[in-house]
Amino acid sequence: MALLYMILIILLILIILLILINTKKPTRELKLKNLYNKGCHMYRVGDVYKYGKGPSYHKIKFHEEKFPNSIATKYLNLLKKGERNKKDKLMRVINNEPQSDTRPEYNSLVLHMRVGDIMCSRGSSLKMSFRMGVKGMINHYTKKDNPEWWHDILKFMNEKNLDKVYIIVGSHTPHCLLESEDFIMDRVNMFRKNGKDVVLRIGNTPDEDILWVSRAKYFKTTGGGYGRLLGIVVQENGGVYKE
Repeated sequence: MALLYMILIILLILIILLILINTKKPTRELKLKNLYNKGCHMYRVGDVYKYGKGPSYHKIKFHEEKFPNSIATKYLNLLKKGERNKKDKLMRVINNEPQSDTRPEYNSLVLHMRVGDIMCSRGSSLKMSFRMGVKGMINHYTKKDNPEWWHDILKFMNEKNLDKVYIIVGSHTPHCLLESEDFIMDRVNMFRKNGKDVVLRIGNTPDEDILWVSRAKYFKTTGGGYGRLLGIVVQENGGVYKE
């Protein structure tokens, strides 16, 4: 009984610490003004693809009402009960959308960076936080403390003679934006120091980025459901999705 009581106290302390971390007040003005797109608040097309009309359909069903003309809702409308992760139906929706007038150059890498709420551990379940630890969970999605991962990207770019990297960033919530900005600019400086031209693609809707990225030759993501969805679209169109 005493052991159970002690475990409950430890869990309570961890929960309080997570809350304190997540409620830190901004200490400066955000420079990347468009990092959070209010019009796309809680738009989670990656989760919509993952859950579909399976057992977790209730978690993403709100998209049908809140984002009726989105890729997410059009994809859901094609699914039968129980279906999820349907590449053919996702691509049917994307191929029927008005296509972007521009595309990434063939000598460029498109990199999606998962930022936003996850930078201070808000973007995942409490269960995952306890299993991986806060730092481990953040690194899982962002590769923030994984220098080998970033070294491999530079190596890949050099092998393929890619001299430009497009970095796609955005947040579906207004949380942890300063932390996100610091991480983004740190990676921008890293690429520039290694002789790469860097273009930040920021402030677009997730659907706009899907259509633009779909025509990329080379794609990479730090992690997350949206990043995986982008990779699937690139692969389906004949591009290289380097995991």
